[in-house]
Amino acid sequence: MKKRGNFFLNIMTSGKPLFSRDEATMDTMVRYILLNSMIFLGCTLLVLFGYESMQRGAVYQAAFDFSMAGMTLVGFVILRTAAPFIISGFMTVVPYMMLCIFLAISGGPQGSGVLWAYSFPLLSIFLLGMKSGTVLSILLLGGISAALYVPGLSPVEFHPSFAFRTVGVYILVLVCTMVYEQTKITKDRWVARLTRTLEAERDEMATMKDNLKTGLFLMDKDFVIQPHYSRSMETVLSETNLSGKNFLDVLSNSVQGKEKETLRDYFTMVYNKSYDAQMLEDINPLYQFNYVSVTHAEEKFLRCSFVPIDRDDGNVYILGTVDDLTREVELRRQLDEEENRRQDQMRAMFEVIHVEPRVLNDFIVDTEYEFDRINELLKDK
Repeated sequence: MKKRGNFFLNIMTSGKPLFSRDEATMDTMVRYILLNSMIFLGCTLLVLFGYESMQRGAVYQAAFDFSMAGMTLVGFVILRTAAPFIISGFMTVVPYMMLCIFLAISGGPQGSGVLWAYSFPLLSIFLLGMKSGTVLSILLLGGISAALYVPGLSPVEFHPSFAFRTVGVYILVLVCTMVYEQTKITKDRWVARLTRTLEAERDEMATMKDNLKTGLFLMDKDFVIQPHYSRSMETVLSETNLSGKNFLDVLSNSVQGKEKETLRDYFTMVYNKSYDAQMLEDINPLYQFNYVSVTHAEEKFLRCSFVPIDRDDGNVYILGTVDDLTREVELRRQLDEEENRRQDQMRAMFEVIHVEPRVLNDFIVDTEYEFDRINELLKDK
């Protein structure tokens, strides 16, 4: 069943890979489906009309119908090639216009053949665009007007009131179609400009995000890291492919047992906005902590902060930031060690300064005596 559906879709889309969800691609796919539908319907009707003309002995009419049907089939083949869409569009829309003129002239049951023309502006403008579609629609308007008003052109004699209403309704359909198409063109241009603006802003945000030294990420209510985290996250955490991982699992080497449950409770409070932002920041158990990478067992000193984020779709996520304080902590430790060493030296100096003068004088005399002995020994050598 699936293969049959895929085969049918392949036929209707002319084998084009049109499965993207963006609006432009969907619009193109609709055009292909509509054009192929017109080809199948128009070709079938033209063949039937040609056969009917052959039965009546109208050889030239039959030849015309069969040639128009062949033209639509050629358009179907061309549509499956790399040729521009507009070529197949013309090769299908023009025969359909001829078919509408033929139906208008032949009259049909109670003169209803002319009613087929009402669908032409919609199809021609949608498939060929505003300019080409409007030109062909005006040509068809001339054809059906001639069939309605020129005596002897059609075997059916149309009442002037019917002819006036038919032409008036056709013009109304044409004008409404043109207004709609122009509105759509304007809307598409506006959407395209807006899309370009949004893409530029997205690229700027991505550039800023990926060049931050701070790790940024979103996690859902189950504490699962979302795909669009900053590039520095992997560097800070010494882990790769964080998307889809549970943040608590990433911290499994850094927090144990009860601490993990405390973290779970804290994240739940952040998600539910149980307290104000300042309170949540004050009780943050990961404000500063020793981190051990799960994959590489690399030890770091990190600082994290978390805030709830409301999305436009109604979902709530937790925005997390992670800073690597390892270098700062190491420098602070070195400064503390240097400060302690300096304090020890100062303390020793003060102890020397504060000894009794007699003891200090004996120390100086002994030192001078030792220096003199060293000098004498060096001179003897």
